[in-house]
Amino acid sequence: MLLATTFIGVKAQNTFPTTGKVGIGTSSPSAPLEINQTENSNADRALLISEPNNSQKIYLHLADNANGEYGYFHLGGTTNLRGNGQHSSFDGSLGIGTSNPGVWKLAVNGKIRAKEINVETNWSDFVFYDDYILPTLQEVEKHITEKGHLKDIPSANEVKENGVFLGQMDAKLLQKIEELTLYTIQQEKQLITLQRTLKSVQEELKNIKKK
Repeated sequence: MLLATTFIGVKAQNTFPTTGKVGIGTSSPSAPLEINQTENSNADRALLISEPNNSQKIYLHLADNANGEYGYFHLGGTTNLRGNGQHSSFDGSLGIGTSNPGVWKLAVNGKIRAKEINVETNWSDFVFYDDYILPTLQEVEKHITEKGHLKDIPSANEVKENGVFLGQMDAKLLQKIEELTLYTIQQEKQLITLQRTLKSVQEELKNIKKK
């Protein structure tokens, strides 16, 4: 297949044809552009893009199947996209649905669906420590009356403006659940005491009536 060639000054400019297929390393391309790379498990580079005074290069190649890696796309640094289940890696931050991820390593402007998310965070079992001071229900009521939300839990306006950190919020919600558990235990003990007192009073009343 011939390429149309024009000359600008002393430089030659090659233009691919508008129809047909072009093959590099193959005389029978099966796509508009097909590159048949050499078989070299250490340096398979079907496409290399470089520029002067820049040590970073972009590689695109089909890797050695014996290493269990089919596709490899290297964008410089540690930014690599790999196929066949191999680990990919990225420099900097990644934005999906946004071109400005800000300070986040991953910023998604849209919905996320996942089967499971593992968030590493501190937990709230300190509520059960002997030195933990459990707020009284009167203090809880006062805070709700004055602030309109539970203590240590962000307000609706704060969540609307800043969102929430899942791990941190789960820990705070667990803290409230553990506090509720302690309140329930306290009330259960008080109820048992009242029942015993009531039973004792009833026994005394029975004895009085017998006299």
